[in-house]
Amino acid sequence: MGKKPNLPKVLPAPKRSLLVKFIISYSVMIGAVFFIGGGILFYHIQRVLDEELSRRLLGISEIVAATVPPSYLNKIHPGDEHSYLFNHLLELLKKIQAKSHVKDIFIFDRENRIIIDADEEVQIGQIYLFLKLDLTELDEVWKGKTASSILYKGDDGKFYKSGYAPIYDEEGHLVAAVGVEAGADFLEIVTTFKKNIFLPALLIFFFIIFVSWLISRSIINPIKQLVSAMDRLGQDQSYSKVPVTTRDEIGFLSNCFNQMIDNISEKDALLKELYHKEQVRANTFENYNKYILESISTGVIGVDRSLIITTFNSAAGRILEIPSLESRGKPCFSVLGGDENRLSQILMETVTGQKESGGIEIPFVTPKGTHKWLQVSSAPLYEKENEFVGGSVIFIDLTHVKKLQEEIKIKERLAALGEMSAQVAHEIRNPLGAIELNAEFLERKTEDEKSKVLTRNIIEEVKILNRIVTDFLAFAREPRLNKKKISLGPLLQKTADMACAAYQKIPVHTKISIPPDFPLIELDENEFKKALLNFLLNAIEAMPRGGDLALTVESRDGACAILISDTGSGIPDAVKTRIFNPFFTTKETGTGLGLAIAHKIIAGHYGTLSFTSQADKGTTFLITIPFSSGEKT
Repeated sequence: MGKKPNLPKVLPAPKRSLLVKFIISYSVMIGAVFFIGGGILFYHIQRVLDEELSRRLLGISEIVAATVPPSYLNKIHPGDEHSYLFNHLLELLKKIQAKSHVKDIFIFDRENRIIIDADEEVQIGQIYLFLKLDLTELDEVWKGKTASSILYKGDDGKFYKSGYAPIYDEEGHLVAAVGVEAGADFLEIVTTFKKNIFLPALLIFFFIIFVSWLISRSIINPIKQLVSAMDRLGQDQSYSKVPVTTRDEIGFLSNCFNQMIDNISEKDALLKELYHKEQVRANTFENYNKYILESISTGVIGVDRSLIITTFNSAAGRILEIPSLESRGKPCFSVLGGDENRLSQILMETVTGQKESGGIEIPFVTPKGTHKWLQVSSAPLYEKENEFVGGSVIFIDLTHVKKLQEEIKIKERLAALGEMSAQVAHEIRNPLGAIELNAEFLERKTEDEKSKVLTRNIIEEVKILNRIVTDFLAFAREPRLNKKKISLGPLLQKTADMACAAYQKIPVHTKISIPPDFPLIELDENEFKKALLNFLLNAIEAMPRGGDLALTVESRDGACAILISDTGSGIPDAVKTRIFNPFFTTKETGTGLGLAIAHKIIAGHYGTLSFTSQADKGTTFLITIPFSSGEKT
C-alpha cells in the first residue's frame, strides 16, 4: 500500500490570547508611567525642598555668625554658665532660634567643644560627639566656607539637617563656628501627599485599563475569528470563511483570507485527484516489485547501514530455513547465526567496505542443523544522489548440485574400481578353482586325520575367497535390471523378515509405514531387495542390544522416498564421507562392498541415496526412486 499524505499538523492553541497580552502590556506600561513618573516627581520635589532647607539653614547660620561678637566668645570658659555675658549671648541665640523655628543653635571651636548651646543640653567646654558625623562638612567650614549636612534621623524618629558657618574675629581670623539644626518637616508633607494622591491615581489607572480593554477587544475579535477559521482548516480540512465587519487593515486581512480559502479549496481538490492517481501508481509499482522479489527462487537479504535486516524474501527463508517475516527488523548476526557465520561476514564486509563480491561458494548450517552450500553475491545499496544506505546479498542453494557432484565422483571412482576388480577377480578365480579341486582330491586320498583337517581348512578359506571374488564381480559388472511395476509394501515386509531372521537373537521391533493406495514402483525386485537387505542388516548390527527399526514410505517432490531408521550407535563423523567407498568397512569381517553395491543398484534405478546420523541416537538412510506410471496398488 502507498503511504498516506502528510496532512497539515494541528498547531496547539495559544496559551495566552492577544487580548490578555494587550491588557498585560497596557498595565505594565501605564503602571511604569505612574510609578516611575511619580517616583521621579517626588524625588525632584524632595531634592528641591532639601536644597531649600539647606539654603535656609546656611542663611540662619550666617546671621548668627554675623550677630555674635567674636570677642565675647573668647571670654566664655567652663563654669561661666551663670555669668552675665554667657546669659546675654544665650538669650540672643534663643531669640534667633524662636524666630527662625529651628531645633537648635550652637557655637563650637576647632576641637568640637561647645561654647554656647541654645538648648543648654551640652555644657561649656564639652565635646559635642554629634559633630563627628559631619567631619566632611566641618572640613569645609574650617576652610572658611559654609556647608550643610545630609538628612539624618534623630532619636525621635524624625529627619533633621544641619547648616554650618565660620565665625571670624576683627582681624579676620577664624575663631569658632556656628551650627543650626532644623527638622525636615517637608518629608512629612511629601509623605502625606503621596498617601492622598494614591487612590485617585489608582482609579485613573483602572480607568485607562478599561478603555484599553475596549479598544483591544475591537481589534482582537476579528483576529480571533481568523484564528478560529484557521484552526478549523487545520483540524477537519473544512474551508470556512470569516465575516468582513470592518474596512481597516483587519478587514483587508479577512478579505485576503477568504480569497486564500477559495484558492486552497480548488488546489486541494486537484491535489487529491493527483494523489489518488499517484497512490494507485505507487501501489502497483510496489506490489509488482514485491511479487517479483517473492516469486524468484533466489534468496535476497538486504540490510541497512547498522546491519539491521530490511529485506528477507521467501526464497531466503526457504533456503536458510529461517522464517522470513520474523527476520525483518532484527540484526543480521542474531538471525544468521553470529559474526562467525560466513554469510554474516559477507554482509558486514559489503556494508563496511562498500564493495561488491560475486560467485562465492560458502557452507551454511541452518538453525535446524541442515548443512548446505550457497553461492553468494553481494553489493552495496545506494539511494538517490549516490547516498549509501546499506548492503544486500543474493544466493542460490548449491546443496543438490554439490550432492550430484559427489555422486558423480563416487560413480567415477566406483567405475574405475569396478574395472580393476573385474580384472583382479578373473585372474584370481581360476587359481582358486584349481586350489579347491586339489585340496578336495588330497582330502579324499589322505588317511591322516591332521592332513584332512588342514585340507578342509584350505577348502573353507578358498570358499571364502571365492565369495569375495563373487562380490568383486557383482560390484564390477553393470547390473542388468529386469524392471517391472511392483507393490512396495510386500517387498519391504519380506526383506525385513529376512533381515530379522538372520539375527534372531537380537530383539528388534520393526515398523513399516506406507500410505494406502501408494503408487506402483518400477523396480528390479531381486536387485532392489539385495540393496535393501544390506541396509537392514547394517541397521540391526548397529543395535546389538536391540532397538527400533522403522521403514517409512512417502511421496516427496514427485518421487518415492524410503526412509530406513534405526536407534543404534550411529556412524562416526570421521567415516561419514567414506562409507560408500568400495573395500571400506568398520567391521572385523566383510569386504566393504555391501554399501557400494547397494549404491550402484539404486543408481541403476535412477535413484539417489543419502543419510543422516547422530552419535548414540541412530542413523536414517533415505532412498529416492522415481515413480512409475500413476497406477495404484
